[in-house]
Amino acid sequence: MQWFVLLLFVQCIMWNASEESSGAMEGGPPEAVVHTETCEQNKNQLESLKEIMMKNQQSLKRKEEEVQVI
Repeated sequence: MQWFVLLLFVQCIMWNASEESSGAMEGGPPEAVVHTETCEQNKNQLESLKEIMMKNQQSLKRKEEEVQVI
């Protein structure tokens, strides 16, 4: 799960870099707005995935503690 988040983050960065270079050639401000919105959505998804990972880790710790007690 951590690798997935890391790859998503790297993909967002790479996508941003490629969009900036192509946007500079075309000079299209509307694309910049779409790009910003997409990047914002990716950040929100990344935060959601981080929250899910934290919950999963806490759940796993609880289960490990239960197993150790038994």
